[in-house]
Amino acid sequence: MELEYLKNRGYKEFYEDKLKYIEKAMEIIYEKIKCMGEKHLVLEDRNPIEHVKYRVKHPKSVKEKLERQKLEVSLENSLNEIQDVCGFRIVCTFISDVKYIIKKIEEIENITVVIKKDYINKPKKNGYRSYHIILSLPVEINGVIEKIYVELQIRTIAMDCWASLEHQLMYKKDISKRELFKEELKKCADEMATTDLNLETIMTFIESEGI
Repeated sequence: MELEYLKNRGYKEFYEDKLKYIEKAMEIIYEKIKCMGEKHLVLEDRNPIEHVKYRVKHPKSVKEKLERQKLEVSLENSLNEIQDVCGFRIVCTFISDVKYIIKKIEEIENITVVIKKDYINKPKKNGYRSYHIILSLPVEINGVIEKIYVELQIRTIAMDCWASLEHQLMYKKDISKRELFKEELKKCADEMATTDLNLETIMTFIESEGI
């Protein structure tokens, strides 16, 4: 797991001695996710996880988020009020794989599921689909325990593709006819959701045939 950028001076100055707890929390969750995929591979001859992306929120982004929420910019608020300082994006092949990963995450011992947001069954107005989970886990180093929040975003390849393209297209400045583009992107999201369901049906059929 590559977290070399945490050695950057900006990260070390902002997160101070809590940085080692953040890094350990990231490593713990990463290993759990990796294990889920490997176990499924052994049982079903197929890894449900296409890839995993992860990041620790940049101090500048944390400060901006605290300011938007009208909270004091402090290390304590960063770790207690901002619940996505640690973030993972788990990209799965099929919708059933997303459900499998969610189930396995909820079964992890010594980890508390704080918030669940189902944007797959209840997409956002713009068409965004994903499943978000906020976890809280105790991280112990030299007998001292710190509670660290971790956000997981779990989605299919199609959902991840749409989210990435939507971000690139809609976050550009000075877009004329922005509302028209939003409508077209919403249509694309609906079409990709249908594709996800169709692919799930094909996969289920193939498995039932024993192919």
